Amino acid sequence: MFKRAVAYYSRISKPAVFEESVSFRVAVYIEVIISVIAAFICAGISVVVFCLVVAGVTAGFVFSYLTLHRSKVWVKILLSILLTVVFALFWSDLSASLHDMRYPLVRLFLWVQVLHSFDLPMRRDLDFSLISSVILMAFAGSLSISTDFLFLLVPFVAVGVAAFYLGHRSSLERDSQIIIKSSPVRNAVGVVFGAGILGAVATILFIFMPRLPGIPQSQLPVSSLLSKVKRFEGLVRNPQYSGSYESFPETPLPYNPYTYHGFSRFLDLRVRGIPADKIVMKVRSSLPVYWRSTAFDVFLGNGWENSDRKPSEIYSEDLPVEIAHEGDVLPELTRELIQTFFIESKLPNTVFAAYNPVSLYFPSQAYKVDAQKTVIVPIMLDKGLIYTVISEVSSATASMLRNAPVNYPKGYVQKYCQLPSMSERFKKLVDSIVAGRSNNYDKVLALMNYLQTTYKYDLKCPPQGKDENTVEFFLFKARKGYCEHFATALAVMCRYLEIPSRLAVGYATGSFNPLTGYYEVSARDAHAWVEVYFPQFGWISFDPTPGFTDRLTAPDGEDVWAGLKFFDYLRQGISRVLPPSLTRWVSKTLTSASSLFKSFGRLVSEAWRGILISGVLLLIIFGFIFGALRMISLRRKRLAISLLQKSPREEISEVFTKVEDALGKKGIPRRPWLTALEYGREVSSKIGLESMVPFSETFTALRYRAESPTREELERFKDFAQDLRTRISRMGGRRLRKK
Repeated sequence: MFKRAVAYYSRISKPAVFEESVSFRVAVYIEVIISVIAAFICAGISVVVFCLVVAGVTAGFVFSYLTLHRSKVWVKILLSILLTVVFALFWSDLSASLHDMRYPLVRLFLWVQVLHSFDLPMRRDLDFSLISSVILMAFAGSLSISTDFLFLLVPFVAVGVAAFYLGHRSSLERDSQIIIKSSPVRNAVGVVFGAGILGAVATILFIFMPRLPGIPQSQLPVSSLLSKVKRFEGLVRNPQYSGSYESFPETPLPYNPYTYHGFSRFLDLRVRGIPADKIVMKVRSSLPVYWRSTAFDVFLGNGWENSDRKPSEIYSEDLPVEIAHEGDVLPELTRELIQTFFIESKLPNTVFAAYNPVSLYFPSQAYKVDAQKTVIVPIMLDKGLIYTVISEVSSATASMLRNAPVNYPKGYVQKYCQLPSMSERFKKLVDSIVAGRSNNYDKVLALMNYLQTTYKYDLKCPPQGKDENTVEFFLFKARKGYCEHFATALAVMCRYLEIPSRLAVGYATGSFNPLTGYYEVSARDAHAWVEVYFPQFGWISFDPTPGFTDRLTAPDGEDVWAGLKFFDYLRQGISRVLPPSLTRWVSKTLTSASSLFKSFGRLVSEAWRGILISGVLLLIIFGFIFGALRMISLRRKRLAISLLQKSPREEISEVFTKVEDALGKKGIPRRPWLTALEYGREVSSKIGLESMVPFSETFTALRYRAESPTREELERFKDFAQDLRTRISRMGGRRLRKK
């Protein structure tokens, strides 16, 4: 019985037509290898797995071609068993990666490619390899966070087009008897022209394609579990400094250009230096917000301190983790923002996220959250780490904040309005700036506008005294500074007016890469800004540093029409390659184009709701009009068809007339006085066509009976007539006339 089963399996799996084209097989092999390389680069496949997959695919393609015409029943059975094992491993792998199933799917398709490459006898088998490689590239593209993926995508598309062409040509050569080759030059020109048109159209569509919010997902990207600790000290540790300091240092810290000294419990305002232009993280987000690390509530005169030394502990074995602190006051009017962070350089053990983080997908089970909503984790953020945060971002408008009440929670004024002794000229300056403002929001805006227009942003400002008050030094002595100076000045001015405020630090949004859809954040984007408390609406961010824009004053639409930033990205790339003289001209041209398209984008963005509603209404109206006209047209066609359509009796008469015409051409016309039956008998007697008599009888019965002929009777009568006409056409004309 086993032998019979093997024989049956061999018979049903025998290829109908073998694929003989070597060039087609080579193109498919190259396509598969490119997709494997993409998976290795973008999906984090290990070097060992990569080498095994490449070796397996290569051996499989060679083996499949060398044994093309041989029976490989045992190979097929073995491959079936191994495929079952691969799927079992996939399900096991999937259970450990429920929050991002793309990684186990990539590994599944890699091993399926290896096994499938050992059995490629037919065209459809090679087509399956092509489809699998496309799926692998799609997964790799979704996991890629850099433009390096384009260097794989371009050859992949080129080789894929060549593979489809070679496969089609192989089919033509196998199925056609005559092959007419076209001009290679003409083909090349057509391909280049088509590729140019397609590229131009794709670029235009890419630039003007709006980035709309994505569909909410239940499973979000996060690395595999890295830490199972249940308890840890809960201190912010900065990996670029030799241990975070436990108290504010007596002398300024040494400056490190690859990290930010403010990622700690203290922020030393005396530190000077220029950060490096090195990417530290890439962020996927639908809004361009700031990536906050921590905040400080105590102003020391020449620095800041986070006074919360007993953060709340959170332990959870399931994701997501709900982030909360005992003293949290939930704000009103917020919207959900999902951000995914891809760490590129070692960072402190704090979670960077848009304020206010509420849910966290992070590869740990223990967390600590302090009163400033700093999320502390037990591990450093190493390169390659991936985590996702869901934040509730404030949607409060300027008019809402102007009308916000001033009934602050208990202890907020004492805690967030604390100040050391300030000079009289400082107090007079603040009072003069806010004179005439009746609400806290307008006072904050007046202070922010004064700082932005009066003082210069400069990373090379002179050093201050060891114990000198930073705000006094910045406002009245240096009159220039960097973000910490501007933010500290605004926070201290707000506190003097008894408006609760604190200093927040983290990273600015970074540069948006329109080709990948990620914000690229560098060490130079380390930033400080101010958070001001408004009852009902919570902590609202304000950025007084010149050249930076906070959410309330940011132009609408740029986050939606993000493709318009393609010109800025192109300008930055060209400036690194071309000489300065040419770079200035190109940069000026691209900047003008960018401004033009951004203005158009903002105009469209401001009117998009009205345009969308009007467009939908117009589509509905045109849809009704088109549907009505279509129904009228169909009814007219049906009426015309019903008027022109012949009845079954008329069709029978036409069929009999065609037989009469065939006989008339052979010399036996029907005379006017003969009935159909009489004519049938005459034809039968003259030429011996005996079937003409029953044909005439059938015609008479169907044509003149009370009931109309059925469709089946009509079809049989037509077949009878066709048989008669065929027999008549085969008879010679002389023979008919002689008889």
